[in-house]
Amino acid sequence: MKRHLMTGIVSVLLLALAAQCGLAMGPHKVKGDKWMKELNLSYEQQEKILEIRQQHARETQPIRHDLQKKRLELKKLWAAKNPNQNAIIAKKQQIVALEVQLQFKKRAMREEINKVLTTEQLKKLSEKQGHIHGHGPKKGPRRGPGLKGQKGDGCRAEKGPRPNCGCCNH
Repeated sequence: MKRHLMTGIVSVLLLALAAQCGLAMGPHKVKGDKWMKELNLSYEQQEKILEIRQQHARETQPIRHDLQKKRLELKKLWAAKNPNQNAIIAKKQQIVALEVQLQFKKRAMREEINKVLTTEQLKKLSEKQGHIHGHGPKKGPRRGPGLKGQKGDGCRAEKGPRPNCGCCNH
């Protein structure tokens, strides 16, 4: 038990250290910011976006801490010899509420970042996000293999119309 506790504490400390290093690296060095280069942001825009992101990290730190704490508590509830389903459900509801708070704050941060971008950059970013989420040039359902090697669930209009298939108008 002590070993698991120490492992957890060390993991949390390493995570916190990694987060601090990521924030301290500056506008050009933050990992995962390929989009910033592709939008050709000015140095001032990069600094402003970094400032917004750091402010977001500071504002959400208590929520993220509570979320981590609740997830650990949920694991303990599940690990009990006779898990209390009501307690598990209540803890899961608390976790979901915190996740929703984080999502709203993340959306607000994105809106603040969008205010820094020009209309041209916003258009380019929108196109880029469309490609990421599968709404790029190849619109419509994918026809690749389904779960466990089954055939995909794409449109089979040639075999007869399927109501509400969502991929074409037949």
